[in-house]
Amino acid sequence: VLLSPPAYLAAVALSHEQPVLRADAIAGQAGPWRFAIAEADRRVPRILLGDFPTKSYQIRFCDTCDDQIRAAYLKVNRPRSLRGAGLVFGSDRWNRSVEIQLPNSTGPDSEIWLTVEGKDGSLHHASFPIRQISPATADWLQHRRQEP
Repeated sequence: VLLSPPAYLAAVALSHEQPVLRADAIAGQAGPWRFAIAEADRRVPRILLGDFPTKSYQIRFCDTCDDQIRAAYLKVNRPRSLRGAGLVFGSDRWNRSVEIQLPNSTGPDSEIWLTVEGKDGSLHHASFPIRQISPATADWLQHRRQEP
């Protein structure tokens, strides 16, 4: 069976499992907004030039929640202010994604913090142990700490 290029691309897109729909996605709530969040892949972090480990995540807010959200941010460790809330998830709606850097101080017991900013200016937070949201990353961090 031959498929035209648009039909092929649509079939490939539909066959790709969305991380927020996997069984390991975390269902949560930040203020009034429900969401599902998951790592984009279940592998160890990607290492960028300069030995900077990064990890990608995807989030999806509930259908009725999404219209009320201005932005969502993700970072390792608790943010002190909106300016330090982390990197903003890309995309205005539905499946938003972000790639964050894991600082050298990140350990297997660190937490990933989500900050959600409403269109009304309100801020809400949720946090997840790295071991829960990214088990392979937690193991990798543990092993990295044990290296000389």
